[in-house]
Amino acid sequence: PPTTSPSTCRLRCLPSSVLRQFLDDTEIAALVNEHSKLEQFIEDTYQTWVETQTERCTQLLFVDIGHGFIHPYLKRRLIDRGIPEHELAFAQDANSDEQKAHLFRRVRQGDVRILCGSTPTIGAGTQIPDRLKVLRHLDCPLRPTDRWQRDGRILRPGNMHSEVEIVSYVTTGKPYQNEENKQIQGLSPDSYLYEVNVRK
Repeated sequence: PPTTSPSTCRLRCLPSSVLRQFLDDTEIAALVNEHSKLEQFIEDTYQTWVETQTERCTQLLFVDIGHGFIHPYLKRRLIDRGIPEHELAFAQDANSDEQKAHLFRRVRQGDVRILCGSTPTIGAGTQIPDRLKVLRHLDCPLRPTDRWQRDGRILRPGNMHSEVEIVSYVTTGKPYQNEENKQIQGLSPDSYLYEVNVRK
């Protein structure tokens, strides 16, 4: 996706009443037209939902950083696109073992086709591979083992699909001139975290 600043992504998730404390109406309106990795994430999720209607394939969305404000925004935008609310679920809404078991059963059956959560809520021990077609990472976890646990939700026996997709959304930093006047590609928080994971 095109370069975007993490702060812009956060601003776009805030209600207009909060944004008006920092921006005027013209600046708020301009945010609607700015492309971010979150918007690409939403668009790709919607397109897969449309393309896999017949098979009733499922998608798993991982959001760790800022999930408290991203989840409501994500839900609103996907429902606005036409995805029925009953086909969309957020793991943190299942507060008991019984609720989690019921939610995971609905995902395995294809009743819930999009499940969003964080590494702690669905990263380890979640057994829902049956219809999983796509797994999306909006951000990079801090530890490589967390990434393996996330990917392990779709890369496991019991999946009806012989081929699956794992998609990571990464922004790039802005280029800058160093002391020797050479153009250097800056690091974004995304690219920095993935570099840290590779080193670990």
